Amino acid sequence: MVLERTDKEIIIRIPDDGIAFGAKELQNLINYIRYRQLVSKSIATQEDANQLAKEANANW
Repeated sequence: MVLERTDKEIIIRIPDDGIAFGAKELQNLINYIRYRQLVSKSIATQEDANQLAKEANANW
């Protein structure tokens, strides 16, 4: 596995050497990385998240 960082992006290279990564697993990895990217810029607290979840569940 190779990790490369440029000025504008991070590139991950995973060799296709028989490791059982299917499309679903790779998409889950991409989704997790995207999630971490988004929440890293958040100023919300855990209390804010809990309140939002409570309100969402009340309207469900």
